[in-house]
Amino acid sequence: MLRGGNQIRSKAVSSILLIGMLSSTIVFSFSPKVDAQFEQWVPCVPDSSKVELDFRKENGTSCIDISIEFPSGGFNISDWGTPTTVGSNISANAEIWRWTGVAFPVVITEHHTYTLGNLPTGEYLFTFKVWGFSVKNTTFIVQIEVGVGGYEFPTQVNTTTKPLAPLTSFLALIVISVIGYGAIKLKARRKARQNLARIHVQEVGKVVLRLYSFPGEQETAYARTHIKEYGVSSAQT
Repeated sequence: MLRGGNQIRSKAVSSILLIGMLSSTIVFSFSPKVDAQFEQWVPCVPDSSKVELDFRKENGTSCIDISIEFPSGGFNISDWGTPTTVGSNISANAEIWRWTGVAFPVVITEHHTYTLGNLPTGEYLFTFKVWGFSVKNTTFIVQIEVGVGGYEFPTQVNTTTKPLAPLTSFLALIVISVIGYGAIKLKARRKARQNLARIHVQEVGKVVLRLYSFPGEQETAYARTHIKEYGVSSAQT
């Protein structure tokens, strides 16, 4: 009786071990397939707090510098998008992906520059989009620059102010140039008159000194002739 019970117990243990081995084999063979099924690139929209937009001008060209901070290396930007302008609204639509599998946990910052070209004077709104969703925007003002003699005078233009026409700007440059040239010529004329007056005074002084030093008739006639030449009448002598 005891022997029969031991045989039944050993068979039960063997059955349990066999079931466990089969179960572990099924689990281990199925797990890689499940992991591989869920490890893929999926569309991703970053948080607005991780995006920075900065406007600048370089040689008359307007630019938007953008930076995006990612928490790991499992992100990819396949397309930054091309700026599209509609009136005073400019937007760019990017495509960003996230890896669902294991990624190295290190902060990575991606940078890019949108070149907007030579925009007319005014106020603009730039919107950064990802997969069609608005993430962040910024407002900037393009200022007018009038160069005179190598100098630039920036003037802030409000949205209600009309930009200067090209003809008006050209006429303004001509007026400024004429005024500057006239001021230079006037200063030169004043200096020439001052020098001429100084010469007259010196010559008259010489004649008067000669007259009083040698009061002869010939010297007197000479003095009167030269004094009259420099604008002094004979009565004054």
